Amino acid sequence: MTEKELLYLEDLLGAEELAQKSCSNHSSCTQDADLKNHFTNLANYHKHNISTLYQLLK
Repeated sequence: MTEKELLYLEDLLGAEELAQKSCSNHSSCTQDADLKNHFTNLANYHKHNISTLYQLLK
């Protein structure tokens, strides 16, 4: 991979980590079961993306 591609992946990784943390935080703060489920699903989606990006970096 080129340096530019690695920097792009690093930026994506940071964005996915921020999104995952944000969704997890919203999930833990809401009382509504549907919203909690939605935010939990989104957090899991972003966690999967983080895992995929780490695989690309290996």
